[in-house]
Amino acid sequence: MFKKAFTLAEVLIVIAIIGTVAAITVPNLSDSYKEDNTVVKLQKFQNELQSAQKQAIAKYGDPNFWNSNSALECNQRYLEFLENTQSGVTFPDTTINSTSNITKAELKDGSIIGIVHGSNICNNGNGDVYIATDGKNSSVKGKNIFKFTLNLSQGTVIPAGRGADRAGNNNISLSDNIMGTNWAITNGNLDYLKCAASLNWETKTSCD
Repeated sequence: MFKKAFTLAEVLIVIAIIGTVAAITVPNLSDSYKEDNTVVKLQKFQNELQSAQKQAIAKYGDPNFWNSNSALECNQRYLEFLENTQSGVTFPDTTINSTSNITKAELKDGSIIGIVHGSNICNNGNGDVYIATDGKNSSVKGKNIFKFTLNLSQGTVIPAGRGADRAGNNNISLSDNIMGTNWAITNGNLDYLKCAASLNWETKTSCD
C-alpha cells in the first residue's frame, strides 16, 4: 500500500507561506529586540551617571565649591568616573555636537555621550548629558538620542521629560521626542514613537 506524498506544488505553497510569515515577524522581532536593548542601555547609563556624580563629589568635595573651575573641567570630573574608550569623538547630532562647553566620549558599549555645563561657574553644578545609544549611527531624538539633566547640588540625575511629560488625565505630553527619555526608562519601551496619542501613564503604557 502506497502512502500519499506531497506534490511539488504543495511543498512550494508551504515554503511560500513560511517565507511570508518570516518576512512579517522577523523584522518586528528585530525592532523589539533593538528597543529593549536601547532601554537597557538607558537604565544602565542613568545608574552610571548617578555613580559618577557621587564619586566626583567624594573626590572633589562639595559641588558648591566647584565654581572656581571651568565648565569643561566640570565635565571632565564626570567623565573621569564613566567607563569610556576614547574622548573627543563627534556626537552624531550636529546641533548637540556644536554646543558650547561640551565634552564628548565613546563608552565601552559603543554609545557616544556629550556632557554639557553652562559657562557661568559650571552653572552651579547643573548640566545636561546627551547619549547616542547607537553610536555614530544615531540620528533620531527619542529613538537613539536621549538626554539627562544633572544637578550636583541636589545630587540628582533626571531623565529628560520628568515632570513635564504628563498632560491632563495623565496622557503623555512630549514637546520633543527627546523628552521621552523618562518614559523609556520608566515604562521600558519607546512606544511614544508609534502611538503617543493613545498612551497614558496610568492605564496604557504600551501600544499593545
